[in-house]
Amino acid sequence: MQALICKVCDSNHLVMDGDMLVCQHCGTRYTLETARKMMGTVKVEGVVQTRGADFDIKAGTLMGYSGASRDVVVPDGVDAIGQGAFKGANITSVTLPNSVTKILNEAFSGCTELARINIPRGVKSIAYRAFEDCTALTAISLPANIDGIGYGAFERSGIKSIIIPPGTTQIPNGAFRNMSALTAVSIPNSVRIIGTNAFEFCSSLKSVVIPFGVTTIGSHAFDTCSSLEQVQLPNSLKVIDDAAFWECRSLKSIVIPASVTKIGCAFGLCTSLEQIVLYTPTQDISPNAFEGTAYQKNQTRLLWRRKGLCQHCGSYFRGTFTKVCCKCGKPKDY
Repeated sequence: MQALICKVCDSNHLVMDGDMLVCQHCGTRYTLETARKMMGTVKVEGVVQTRGADFDIKAGTLMGYSGASRDVVVPDGVDAIGQGAFKGANITSVTLPNSVTKILNEAFSGCTELARINIPRGVKSIAYRAFEDCTALTAISLPANIDGIGYGAFERSGIKSIIIPPGTTQIPNGAFRNMSALTAVSIPNSVRIIGTNAFEFCSSLKSVVIPFGVTTIGSHAFDTCSSLEQVQLPNSLKVIDDAAFWECRSLKSIVIPASVTKIGCAFGLCTSLEQIVLYTPTQDISPNAFEGTAYQKNQTRLLWRRKGLCQHCGSYFRGTFTKVCCKCGKPKDY
């Protein structure tokens, strides 16, 4: 007896649907007579699995999966992927039906070999840590009508780029945090608020353009994006909240537009940040806004020099012809 293989796509995952066999990968349908000819025998037990054996579905919510196939096709009619439904499952691909509207907490968390999944356009929300630790998942397409992305929804996934759909008005708190593989993000003009921790710990993100329309960058929004070199801020921006760009150690310069009215301790420990352009110096700026930056160090040294003090430690000099710092012992070098 030869294995039952779909003639169109070579998949071996065929299931019974009434009096037909249906390939769950490409949708090709076969009569039982055709299946018998394909296998060379009428005995099909052990090869064809029924949907009831694969899925635990209650009131339209898929609660769990127990099938052997690593290429999963979720049955039509399911409207929600339940909490932890596939958590830790050894699966490589998932095809969701158009009926799905919600992906609940930790639905695919820990599916480290999941490489492909479609998000139907009817999906409205992807909940808390839904794709956490999906390290093999390098790409995902978000539907235009999505209005909710939970905290850490893609945390530690392998996704390399994100296109936020047009019409989105707010990037939710923690939506894309700790995505170390993320190198690019596209933010539409419809966005007004970038939420707290939105891109925190995205250590491979190198540049970001904040579009016109954004008024607030929330606290820790880009915290510890250690590879971030370029940030473009719009003239619509009003608030840069505490730690918004904290410890972005690769950031060398920033232009803060005149529209900004408040800057929290936003750029602390951006150790490479040397050039800061402030178009409105009367802005509400935290005393610690640029703490630990190269800019702050240069400004402090300049102030000490103007006062005739040691530019290294701020102490006084001693000596008449050869002046030496009383505190650090360095000679006057300016």
